[in-house]
Amino acid sequence: MTSLNITYECVPYGAHLNPQSNVLVLDVGRQTQPGVIDHHHPEAPPECTASLLVKNPELILNHIYPDHQIQPEKLPPLKFVTHRFPDFDAIVSLFLAEQIILTGEVDEDMVALAEYTKLVDSGSLPRTYDLTGT
Repeated sequence: MTSLNITYECVPYGAHLNPQSNVLVLDVGRQTQPGVIDHHHPEAPPECTASLLVKNPELILNHIYPDHQIQPEKLPPLKFVTHRFPDFDAIVSLFLAEQIILTGEVDEDMVALAEYTKLVDSGSLPRTYDLTGT
């Protein structure tokens, strides 16, 4: 199985970050565009970062694969950036981003995980939610 060479960096909450080559900023950065995917800004849709990723995988793919010709195993080392003390949305976003880069697609399990993450991130997880399958 293909793996990616990824380093991780945590930055202060609310940091404003701009896109950089081979860097993916998740759940921090104060904007939503290819390379920086955050929902903590006034123009953000009512989503969490994980749900933004599965609804808009091009925000990752167009940034990491600008020429759409490279295979995952030929990518240069990547850096994933999130906020310090990562919460559930940040951790899930890191996982989903790696899977989207490796597969080039979003599958139904990724969508289900993102939907669950949105419930957790928004504090909307119903008391009746069945956690036996987790």
